[in-house]
Amino acid sequence: IGNVADPFIKVKFQTQTLPQTDGITVTMYNAQNPILYVSGGEWLSVPIMASSNASIQILIEVASHVQVGTNMALSIIVEGGEDDNGGLVQLTTETVVNVYERRDVSIEFMMNNTAILGHSEDLEIIVWSNSSVAENLQFNPTIPEDWNLQCDGVSASQGYSFTVLASDGMRPSSSKILCKLIDGGDAGSGTIKFNISNSEGEKIYSESLEFSFEKEKKDSGEIFMGLDDPKTIVLGIVILSTMIAVTLLILARRRGLDEDSEVEEEIYGPPATISNNTQFVTEQRVVQPEQVAQDPMITQVPYEELIDGFTVAQLRAAGWSDEQIDWKRKQELENAENLNNAFSALE
Repeated sequence: IGNVADPFIKVKFQTQTLPQTDGITVTMYNAQNPILYVSGGEWLSVPIMASSNASIQILIEVASHVQVGTNMALSIIVEGGEDDNGGLVQLTTETVVNVYERRDVSIEFMMNNTAILGHSEDLEIIVWSNSSVAENLQFNPTIPEDWNLQCDGVSASQGYSFTVLASDGMRPSSSKILCKLIDGGDAGSGTIKFNISNSEGEKIYSESLEFSFEKEKKDSGEIFMGLDDPKTIVLGIVILSTMIAVTLLILARRRGLDEDSEVEEEIYGPPATISNNTQFVTEQRVVQPEQVAQDPMITQVPYEELIDGFTVAQLRAAGWSDEQIDWKRKQELENAENLNNAFSALE
């Protein structure tokens, strides 16, 4: 096609899908000048020298919702030059493109930027696949030389392979990889890189970050911080000694109060606890003190009733009820009358 009088040819394409779908996009490019491109039904001018060849590129993009098994008929029409009768020369070629599998993988990566020295850091990789085939993936980490990486219980510092099952077409399949990053015994930081590629060697995921293992920080609330400072040590000893002395004084004071309380209970406590289960009707008697001639120089002390050697106020303070006090008073009067009767009988 073409002649010395026409340095260009024209190319266009047409498509038809079965089943019909809007998820397939076709674009045609000029191989010598990729900025020149057309969609379906449009002509693309391609320069061509006499007795030479010209190239075009066709890009076919298939959306994720297109069903596996969809077929697309592609017709390419080339036009240029004239035949012996002066008519337009046109050639057509056809091909069929079959969507035989779906490849769609997404990856989620979770990891902190720091960890305490002596504690491993958890790395979690979750892979989601909408592919119609099983995806055989290769995990390739790059970590500092003295660090170690384990995935699912095995060493992964030199790489780790895993498989994600095919999707059923309705929902994605998934796979979770649990890894641990282990320090080399010294605090420090470094760059770690993670690449994941498919069975064709295509890199489908890449991650890079700065990570550090740090020494555990001391609690700022500790009493003795900076024990390597002599002034701090002396201050701590003084504070501790003062606390011990105050504690001993408090204990001594409390012990003295307990002893005083015990002595007071021995002196002023009631002689016994008397049950008040029985009800008594008390007879009120007034005991008149003997009339004694008072010396003007002697101060007269008011009379106060004693019951079994204790005043009524002391018995009440010790917890005696009025019924118990009346019962005790009646008992003492009866004892006194019995004693008087005994002496009268002897006379």
